[in-house]
Amino acid sequence: MEMKHVFKVLMNMLTIVLVAFMPVAVTIQEEQSPVYLGVTFCGDTVYEAKQLIDKVKDYTNLLVLQSGSIMENQSAINEICDYATCAGLHVIVYFGWFDPDSQWQLSWLDYAQERWADKFLGVYYSDEPGGRYLDYDWSGLFSEMKQNHTAHYQIMAPAIDGYLDGTLPRNYEEAANRFVCLLKENQCLNELHRRSITAFTSDYALYWFDYLGGYDVVFAEFGWNNSVAQEIALVRGAAQLQKKDWGAIITWKYEQPPYLDTGEEMFTQMQTALESGAKYIVLFNYPTIEGNLYGTLL
Repeated sequence: MEMKHVFKVLMNMLTIVLVAFMPVAVTIQEEQSPVYLGVTFCGDTVYEAKQLIDKVKDYTNLLVLQSGSIMENQSAINEICDYATCAGLHVIVYFGWFDPDSQWQLSWLDYAQERWADKFLGVYYSDEPGGRYLDYDWSGLFSEMKQNHTAHYQIMAPAIDGYLDGTLPRNYEEAANRFVCLLKENQCLNELHRRSITAFTSDYALYWFDYLGGYDVVFAEFGWNNSVAQEIALVRGAAQLQKKDWGAIITWKYEQPPYLDTGEEMFTQMQTALESGAKYIVLFNYPTIEGNLYGTLL
């Protein structure tokens, strides 16, 4: 099943499900929230982004602008968001951090709220905070960051210094508290909170603590050989108990082309997420395969 058909069928299914289960009571109807279905753009140019938007705009309602290079380019972000919203899409914009050398980024948050209003859903800030906390090999990276006094080091200095000098906690409770405190004290996340901007991320672990630390929405990663049912149970349980929203992002199954699973399997994963109550369903559309303008999409 081609990806275009996967999205078209799912959008039709969304309509059918929402109509079929529409509550009779007006008060319940008012509590219903929309479902957002879309793709990430992880390319490097405005032209590539526009090509992708043109391809998917008829059967999606969300673009996640998840480009590490474009997050440093204010005019490119604005042009892509303008194009996407004019095409009827909502947008979520990725920032790995707010770079002190790019002072426009914080004022841009206010600009985005005013310019795109409810089409601007929020900021995808950082990536896999829980998974990286568990799995990353930090020693060499932290030493280099401290030596060069990078922007990342300035933001995360207490945790980095604690790791390098051996004073980081050595039991689960202390580790959990430290992780949550790091998020709560994160200057960039707090800039989003001060503006009441929804903070998104994706993760494959520690969902409960992502929410506890201040994220408003976490996308559970569907990929590799992970159990979709388990990921949904973990993220949905954490979200519901903390009265927050959740979503799913379909990511790689393979480390080489075609990267993604079959269309049929991805459709099943999308359908499962929808039926389980996901508010956001996203396809991780990276990298760009040679000869294809649309990332991993066919």
